Amino acid sequence: MERLLAQSRRRRNDEPSPSPEPRGSQPAPPPPACEQPRMQQTDEAPLPIPATLEPRHRADPQETRASLDSLRQVANLSARSAIASATWKRVKSQLVFEVVLAATCFGVSGMLFAERWRGAGEAAFWLGSLAAGLGAVVSAEIVRTTGWLKRKPNGEAPRAHPHGK
Repeated sequence: MERLLAQSRRRRNDEPSPSPEPRGSQPAPPPPACEQPRMQQTDEAPLPIPATLEPRHRADPQETRASLDSLRQVANLSARSAIASATWKRVKSQLVFEVVLAATCFGVSGMLFAERWRGAGEAAFWLGSLAAGLGAVVSAEIVRTTGWLKRKPNGEAPRAHPHGK
């Protein structure tokens, strides 16, 4: 192995082979010459440099506060409107669900009472009574929620659910 390395070293020293030069060794070509713009001579005096770097227009602090207050009012109004809209949608969907639930409870109760009269037994009576009681509780909740909605001024959406839900 060392004999082969020695032969390759001798060949390199004996034969001046054209070896590629590293890329970084060649100088980069000079950039194309561009003409420098020449300033035209004028008779005008140069503009004076201001002594201080203060803004030319000072903002009135009272006016700035008034604009910020009006922006806050707009943001608060927008947030209240979004909350009222979301609450209104939630209350409406809850009322629809409660009406469907109450109707289902009363329907099941009626069917069970009818079965009881046809001779189905005591279980039908007790299950019918349970369904009627559940329907009555859900109906009371519907009446309470609609009463809360009626107390709201016309066109105003509720701000929060009456029962904290």
